[in-house]
Parts: sequence; C-alpha cells; structure tokens
Amino acid sequence: MKKRTKALLAWAAVLTMGVSVLASCGNKTASGDSAAAGENKAEGKTALSLAIWDEKQRPMMESLVEAYEKEHPDVTVEVQLTPYKGGEYWTKLEAAATGGKAPDVFWLNVLHTDSYVDGGILADLTDAIAKSDIKDNFPESLVNNYVRDGKNYAVPKDFDTNALWYNKEIFDKAGVSYPTNDMTYEDLVAKAEELKKAGLPDGVYPFACPVDFQTWYYQTVFANGGWILSEDKKTSGYDDPKTQGGIQCWIDMIDKG
Repeated sequence: MKKRTKALLAWAAVLTMGVSVLASCGNKTASGDSAAAGENKAEGKTALSLAIWDEKQRPMMESLVEAYEKEHPDVTVEVQLTPYKGGEYWTKLEAAATGGKAPDVFWLNVLHTDSYVDGGILADLTDAIAKSDIKDNFPESLVNNYVRDGKNYAVPKDFDTNALWYNKEIFDKAGVSYPTNDMTYEDLVAKAEELKKAGLPDGVYPFACPVDFQTWYYQTVFANGGWILSEDKKTSGYDDPKTQGGIQCWIDMIDKG
C-alpha cells in the first residue's frame, strides 16, 4: 500500500501540469478496502487508471501518461474517459466507488469533494503538496479549495476563467461599436439593445450566456453585494435582495429578448 500511495502521489503531482478542471488521487474505496491498482499487474508492472471527462483534453492526458510512464517504466496508466454531459461521469464514478472499484486517479471538482472525502476514498496529499511547487503555480485560494480538516485531498490541475467574447462580424454588419474594457452591466444591456434594434439574422441574439449554471450568475450576485452561503454553511443568501438582484438582472435580459 505504501509503495502504491507514493506512486499515486507522484502521478497526482504530474497532473498539475495538465489543462482542465481539477484532479484528485484515490487511495481507498468507500468501504475502506485498498483499491485494485496496487495488486493488478500488467507484464510485471503496476497498473493505474486515470478517469477524465473531456475528450478534447484526452490528447494532453495521454501525453502526460506517456511522459510519466517513460520516467516510471514499472508503471502503466490507462486513461478512462466518461462524458460529463448528463451527469454520466459522476454516476459512473459513484457506482465504481461504492463497489470498491474507483479509478486510482480521477478528475474531481469542488462541488463533489466533500462527498468523496466523507466516503474515505481520497488520499491525503498534504505532504506531497508541501514538497511540490504547486503553490507557486496556482493561487492559494484554489489550492485550499481541497483542504478539509487541515488535510489537502486534491491538487489543482487548472481553473476556469469567465470572459466576455464578441463577434466582430455581427457588430460590423449592425454598425455598432465594439464592447470596451470599462463597460458596466448597464452598458452591456444598452449594447445588446442597440444590436437588437439594428436588426439581426434569424436565430442570432445580441447576447447569450449559460445562466443555468452557477459559474455565470455567481459573478453578478457578488458584484451586486450578494452572497450564496454563510461562513458556517448553515444559512443561504438567496433571500437577500442583493443576491436576488444579481440573478434578476439576467431574467430582465431574457424578458427583453
């Protein structure tokens, strides 16, 4: 077990050079039994599994695997891809963990961290992270997202950045000036209304965003002075008028078409 854990910690460190969401290292199954990797052998080598959810990132993951296997010739790593869409990835991961067959290394996000920590399936990476340069390459707040009771159970692989993109061709055809870096929300609405009045082709909207996902409306909630969850995680901020205003602004845009 000790040898296998060291191998997993090393592999988790390698994952920090990747390009996607967040990675975690598995050590025990939900029932507390050792996972299969340390016992499975492929041609006398230690066989590990890496679960991911993004086909576009598979080439990068496979290149990392190749580099890792070259440096550790006694280890083989199988990349297992399950689509994120429709919750398929999480359904399969939960079933595997419950059955004692979770992947040795798998992608994990903040929203699911507590479930797998409570299930006893994640290895303690605190010492490995302390000896690495992870904290030099990622914001402290991102690293600490995976700390529970003073222990770090995952390493950041990358992080999402939300931005405003615009189609120059649409703006040029409508005769509307481009967005600027100093725009306010009110300026954004005015720009969208200007595009709409200019007349757009069927099926083309002046503005679009994934308002059904928290990474978008959280921004306007906080920008409006609202909040989501109290420090003690016992109180919701959704009844705060400022929080509601940070969500209502998107509803208003939808109502305006």
